[in-house]
Amino acid sequence: MTFPKCCHPIPGDKIIGVLTAGRGMVVHRQGCSNVPSYETAPEKWVDVEWSPDLGGDFKVELALEVINQRGVLANVAATVADEGANIDEVETREREEGSSVMNLIVSVSGRKQLADVLRRLHAMKSVTHVQRRRG
Repeated sequence: MTFPKCCHPIPGDKIIGVLTAGRGMVVHRQGCSNVPSYETAPEKWVDVEWSPDLGGDFKVELALEVINQRGVLANVAATVADEGANIDEVETREREEGSSVMNLIVSVSGRKQLADVLRRLHAMKSVTHVQRRRG
């Protein structure tokens, strides 16, 4: 069983298993655009649920719009770390005068920790928008 990078499912998400030739069962978030529609491939769909005792960290992709100012990346990183999560990857690009977009891959234990991270990032004055990216 593998978890794809397209939708980054985490415990608590509604999920669906899709059987593939090369990778076995791939677990996607329900609604992921990379999942073949049920009508075209019903034999590939498998009902799956998260195990209640599943542990570990899971990667999610976040998109932030920020005011481009000194220390904003450090402040975002500190905020994520304060919630016990970790930034595994970061990509930034200047969007327009005075603002930038940050795409982060963050490791979290599940939806509660993700919600805490999103709430704290949203409260930052230098962050104008934050959302979890969908597949």
